[in-house]
Amino acid sequence: MNGSTPPPRRVAIVVPALAARGGLASVALFLYRTMRESGRYEPHLISLATSSTDEQSVRLLAPSTWRRGAGIERKLLGDIPYLHVGSAGAELEPLRYRPRRALTELLNGFDLVQLVAGTPALAHVARDVTRPVALQCATMVAVERRSLLKGHAPATIWRRLMTAMVARMDESGLRHADLVLVENAWMRDRVTRAIGAARVRFSPPGVDTAVFHPGG
Repeated sequence: MNGSTPPPRRVAIVVPALAARGGLASVALFLYRTMRESGRYEPHLISLATSSTDEQSVRLLAPSTWRRGAGIERKLLGDIPYLHVGSAGAELEPLRYRPRRALTELLNGFDLVQLVAGTPALAHVARDVTRPVALQCATMVAVERRSLLKGHAPATIWRRLMTAMVARMDESGLRHADLVLVENAWMRDRVTRAIGAARVRFSPPGVDTAVFHPGG
């Protein structure tokens, strides 16, 4: 042994629509900054397209995109670099969770793939990845959208159809993660019944005490 410090492990933090700056993006950015500050990891942010008009995606209504496949574009969020990856079919929600060759090849270059997801369906993007995959999710899509699926308007009927398809992907997506991190007790019980306790970790969100603390 020469006492040298091992190189930091390369971690891909994969999240939908990073630039939208929603709750998932906030978690991904927190992980990115925490890993960077630790000095033990080399984190890289990878954002997955969710827009039906995304220029890096294969779009069903744009035949010129069919042959080229999903693209990858380098971008900045403030001073933080990230990679934006197009989807396999932008207009249909279930196709956005499908694996694509460019993304699989990219993720196989890391030591660990950390998926930051709302529901387990996102894990399908890592179906063909050979590196360890950790999935962080908070709920199931059928539960998350329950209040949005009432009524008979055309948009609601379409949302109900997409939700039914993604709900099936939630169930099968759990199989594509080596470890699933859940944020609440009911989700822990739900995922444990599906894949067993050995692959589940209860990881409730923390509180930034610099922001939230008792008044002086």
